[in-house]
Amino acid sequence: MSHTMVILGACGTSRELYVRFMDRYPATRVVFVDDKSDIREIRVGDAVMPVVKDWDFSKVRSGNDADFRQFIVGPGNPQVKQILVERALAAGLEPAPTLVDNTAVVYTESIGPGGFIGPQCAVGPQVKIGAYVTLIGLIAVGHDCVLEDYVTCTPGVVIAGSCHVGKASYFGIGSMVHHKLNIAPGTVAGAQSCLVKDVLEPHSVMVGVPAKKIHVSPESPSKE
Repeated sequence: MSHTMVILGACGTSRELYVRFMDRYPATRVVFVDDKSDIREIRVGDAVMPVVKDWDFSKVRSGNDADFRQFIVGPGNPQVKQILVERALAAGLEPAPTLVDNTAVVYTESIGPGGFIGPQCAVGPQVKIGAYVTLIGLIAVGHDCVLEDYVTCTPGVVIAGSCHVGKASYFGIGSMVHHKLNIAPGTVAGAQSCLVKDVLEPHSVMVGVPAKKIHVSPESPSKE
Protein backbone atom coordinates (compact mmCIF):
# COMPACT_ATOMS: atom_id res chain seq x y z
CA MET A 1 0.00 0.00 0.00
CA SER A 2 1.22 3.52 -0.81
CA HIS A 3 2.45 5.81 1.99
CA THR A 4 -0.09 8.40 0.75
CA MET A 5 -3.73 7.83 -0.18
CA VAL A 6 -6.60 9.69 -1.85
CA ILE A 7 -10.09 8.81 -0.63
CA LEU A 8 -12.77 9.67 -3.16
CA GLY A 9 -15.73 11.49 -1.63
CA ALA A 10 -16.19 13.33 1.67
CA CYS A 11 -19.38 11.58 2.77
CA GLY A 12 -19.99 9.56 5.94
CA THR A 13 -18.99 6.30 4.27
CA SER A 14 -15.72 7.89 3.14
CA ARG A 15 -15.00 8.86 6.74
CA GLU A 16 -15.79 5.31 7.92
CA LEU A 17 -13.36 4.00 5.31
CA TYR A 18 -10.73 6.47 6.59
CA VAL A 19 -11.05 5.18 10.16
CA ARG A 20 -10.63 1.56 9.08
CA PHE A 21 -7.79 2.52 6.73
CA MET A 22 -5.86 4.25 9.51
CA ASP A 23 -6.32 1.23 11.77
CA ARG A 24 -4.54 -0.79 9.09
CA TYR A 25 -2.01 1.80 7.87
CA PRO A 26 -1.54 4.39 10.66
CA ALA A 27 1.51 6.06 9.10
CA THR A 28 -0.19 6.88 5.79
CA ARG A 29 -0.98 10.47 4.79
CA VAL A 30 -4.55 10.87 3.53
CA VAL A 31 -6.44 13.51 1.57
CA PHE A 32 -10.05 13.45 0.41
CA VAL A 33 -11.37 14.70 -2.92
CA ASP A 34 -14.93 15.97 -3.40
CA ASP A 35 -15.79 18.50 -6.11
CA LYS A 36 -19.53 18.68 -5.36
CA SER A 37 -19.89 19.59 -1.68
CA ASP A 38 -18.73 22.69 0.21
CA ILE A 39 -16.61 20.61 2.60
CA ARG A 40 -13.02 21.89 2.72
CA GLU A 41 -11.58 19.64 5.41
CA ILE A 42 -12.38 16.44 7.26
CA ARG A 43 -11.87 16.17 11.02
CA VAL A 44 -11.69 12.77 12.69
CA GLY A 45 -10.51 12.95 16.29
CA ASP A 46 -7.35 15.06 16.32
CA ALA A 47 -6.66 14.52 12.62
CA VAL A 48 -7.52 17.19 10.04
CA MET A 49 -7.33 16.24 6.36
CA PRO A 50 -7.80 18.58 3.39
CA VAL A 51 -10.52 18.01 0.81
CA VAL A 52 -9.21 18.64 -2.71
CA LYS A 53 -11.86 20.40 -4.80
CA ASP A 54 -10.29 20.73 -8.25
CA TRP A 55 -8.51 17.38 -8.77
CA ASP A 56 -5.19 19.23 -8.58
CA PHE A 57 -2.99 17.43 -6.07
CA SER A 58 0.19 19.45 -6.69
CA LYS A 59 -0.19 21.39 -3.43
CA VAL A 60 -0.30 18.25 -1.30
CA ARG A 61 2.41 16.34 -3.15
CA SER A 62 5.20 18.48 -1.67
CA GLY A 63 7.33 18.12 -4.77
CA ASN A 64 7.08 14.32 -4.93
CA ASP A 65 5.04 13.36 -8.00
CA ALA A 66 4.59 9.83 -6.63
CA ASP A 67 2.55 11.11 -3.67
CA PHE A 68 -1.24 10.96 -3.72
CA ARG A 69 -1.48 8.93 -6.91
CA GLN A 70 -3.48 6.01 -5.53
CA PHE A 71 -7.14 6.16 -4.55
CA ILE A 72 -9.86 4.16 -2.84
CA VAL A 73 -13.57 4.85 -3.41
CA GLY A 74 -15.53 6.05 -0.38
CA PRO A 75 -19.23 6.54 -1.32
CA GLY A 76 -21.61 3.61 -1.47
CA ASN A 77 -23.86 4.86 -4.29
CA PRO A 78 -22.71 2.92 -7.38
CA GLN A 79 -23.47 5.74 -9.82
CA VAL A 80 -21.55 8.25 -7.71
CA LYS A 81 -18.67 5.79 -7.51
CA GLN A 82 -18.53 5.51 -11.29
CA ILE A 83 -18.49 9.29 -11.75
CA LEU A 84 -15.71 9.76 -9.18
CA VAL A 85 -13.61 6.95 -10.62
CA GLU A 86 -13.89 8.40 -14.13
CA ARG A 87 -12.70 11.76 -12.83
CA ALA A 88 -9.91 10.22 -10.77
CA LEU A 89 -8.56 8.28 -13.74
CA ALA A 90 -8.80 11.39 -15.92
CA ALA A 91 -6.74 13.24 -13.29
CA GLY A 92 -3.96 10.68 -13.61
CA LEU A 93 -4.71 8.72 -10.44
CA GLU A 94 -4.74 4.94 -10.21
CA PRO A 95 -6.75 2.61 -7.95
CA ALA A 96 -5.03 1.21 -4.89
CA PRO A 97 -5.53 -2.41 -3.85
CA THR A 98 -8.90 -2.90 -2.18
CA LEU A 99 -8.72 -2.20 1.55
CA VAL A 100 -9.55 -5.31 3.58
CA ASP A 101 -10.33 -4.61 7.22
CA ASN A 102 -8.32 -6.47 9.86
CA THR A 103 -11.48 -8.13 11.18
CA ALA A 104 -12.74 -9.37 7.80
CA VAL A 105 -12.38 -13.07 6.94
CA VAL A 106 -11.64 -13.38 3.23
CA TYR A 107 -10.90 -16.74 1.60
CA THR A 108 -10.51 -15.48 -1.96
CA GLU A 109 -7.59 -13.74 -3.62
CA SER A 110 -9.62 -12.61 -6.65
CA ILE A 111 -10.32 -9.03 -5.62
CA GLY A 112 -10.25 -6.04 -7.96
CA PRO A 113 -8.76 -2.69 -6.94
CA GLY A 114 -10.16 0.48 -5.43
CA GLY A 115 -12.76 -0.98 -3.08
CA PHE A 116 -13.37 -1.64 0.60
CA ILE A 117 -14.16 -4.84 2.50
CA GLY A 118 -15.22 -3.63 5.93
CA PRO A 119 -15.31 -4.93 9.49
CA GLN A 120 -16.52 -8.47 10.21
CA CYS A 121 -17.25 -9.32 6.59
CA ALA A 122 -16.97 -12.97 5.56
CA VAL A 123 -16.10 -13.83 1.95
CA GLY A 124 -16.08 -17.49 0.97
CA PRO A 125 -13.71 -19.44 -1.29
CA GLN A 126 -13.60 -19.05 -5.08
CA VAL A 127 -15.43 -15.71 -4.92
CA LYS A 128 -14.58 -13.15 -7.61
CA ILE A 129 -14.86 -9.52 -6.54
CA GLY A 130 -14.58 -6.79 -9.15
CA ALA A 131 -13.13 -3.30 -8.99
CA TYR A 132 -14.53 -0.59 -6.71
CA VAL A 133 -16.74 -3.00 -4.76
CA THR A 134 -17.87 -1.81 -1.33
CA LEU A 135 -18.77 -4.27 1.45
CA ILE A 136 -19.41 -1.85 4.29
CA GLY A 137 -19.53 -4.31 7.20
CA LEU A 138 -21.15 -7.42 8.73
CA ILE A 139 -21.66 -8.92 5.26
CA ALA A 140 -21.51 -12.55 4.17
CA VAL A 141 -20.71 -13.54 0.58
CA GLY A 142 -20.94 -17.28 -0.05
CA HIS A 143 -18.67 -19.56 -2.05
CA ASP A 144 -18.28 -19.21 -5.83
CA CYS A 145 -20.07 -15.87 -6.08
CA VAL A 146 -19.20 -13.19 -8.62
CA LEU A 147 -19.61 -9.52 -7.67
CA GLU A 148 -18.99 -7.33 -10.69
CA ASP A 149 -17.50 -3.82 -10.61
CA TYR A 150 -19.06 -1.06 -8.47
CA VAL A 151 -21.33 -3.36 -6.43
CA THR A 152 -22.23 -2.03 -2.97
CA CYS A 153 -23.48 -4.06 0.01
CA THR A 154 -24.59 -2.15 3.11
CA PRO A 155 -24.42 -3.65 6.62
CA GLY A 156 -26.01 -7.02 7.26
CA VAL A 157 -26.32 -8.18 3.63
CA VAL A 158 -26.12 -11.92 2.97
CA ILE A 159 -25.45 -13.28 -0.51
CA ALA A 160 -25.62 -17.07 -0.62
CA GLY A 161 -23.29 -19.27 -2.66
CA SER A 162 -22.93 -19.37 -6.45
CA CYS A 163 -24.67 -16.06 -7.16
CA HIS A 164 -23.69 -13.71 -9.97
CA VAL A 165 -24.27 -10.04 -9.14
CA GLY A 166 -24.20 -7.60 -12.04
CA LYS A 167 -22.27 -4.36 -12.26
CA ALA A 168 -23.27 -1.42 -10.02
CA SER A 169 -25.93 -3.30 -8.05
CA TYR A 170 -26.82 -1.98 -4.60
CA PHE A 171 -28.09 -3.97 -1.61
CA GLY A 172 -29.85 -2.19 1.25
CA ILE A 173 -29.34 -2.95 4.92
CA GLY A 174 -30.09 -6.54 5.87
CA SER A 175 -31.12 -7.68 2.38
CA MET A 176 -30.57 -11.30 1.36
CA VAL A 177 -29.97 -13.18 -1.90
CA HIS A 178 -30.87 -16.86 -2.25
CA HIS A 179 -28.20 -19.16 -3.64
CA LYS A 180 -27.51 -19.69 -7.37
CA LEU A 181 -29.24 -16.49 -8.51
CA ASN A 182 -28.31 -14.13 -11.33
CA ILE A 183 -28.81 -10.48 -10.46
CA ALA A 184 -28.97 -8.05 -13.39
CA PRO A 185 -26.66 -5.00 -13.50
CA GLY A 186 -27.85 -1.97 -11.60
CA THR A 187 -30.31 -3.87 -9.41
CA VAL A 188 -31.36 -2.12 -6.20
CA ALA A 189 -32.49 -4.37 -3.34
CA GLY A 190 -34.42 -2.57 -0.62
CA ALA A 191 -33.57 -2.89 3.07
CA GLN A 192 -34.43 -6.33 4.51
CA SER A 193 -35.66 -7.59 1.15
CA CYS A 194 -35.14 -11.24 0.20
CA LEU A 195 -34.37 -12.09 -3.42
CA VAL A 196 -35.41 -15.66 -4.19
CA LYS A 197 -35.55 -15.54 -8.01
CA ASP A 198 -33.26 -14.27 -10.75
CA VAL A 199 -33.51 -10.55 -11.47
CA LEU A 200 -33.45 -10.35 -15.26
CA GLU A 201 -34.14 -6.68 -16.03
CA PRO A 202 -31.27 -4.23 -15.40
CA HIS A 203 -31.85 -1.42 -12.89
CA SER A 204 -34.80 -3.18 -11.25
CA VAL A 205 -35.79 -1.98 -7.79
CA MET A 206 -36.71 -4.98 -5.63
CA VAL A 207 -38.46 -4.79 -2.26
CA GLY A 208 -40.20 -7.13 0.18
CA VAL A 209 -40.12 -10.78 1.22
CA PRO A 210 -40.04 -12.40 -1.23
CA ALA A 211 -38.72 -9.44 -3.19
CA LYS A 212 -40.81 -8.09 -6.05
CA LYS A 213 -39.95 -5.48 -8.65
CA ILE A 214 -41.66 -2.16 -7.99
CA HIS A 215 -40.11 -0.19 -10.85
CA VAL A 216 -37.02 0.26 -12.98
CA SER A 217 -34.68 3.06 -11.90
CA PRO A 218 -32.90 5.45 -14.30
CA GLU A 219 -29.63 4.01 -15.56
CA SER A 220 -27.56 6.77 -14.00
CA PRO A 221 -27.89 10.34 -12.77
CA SER A 222 -26.58 13.31 -14.72
CA LYS A 223 -22.84 13.73 -14.43
CA GLU A 224 -23.17 17.50 -14.14
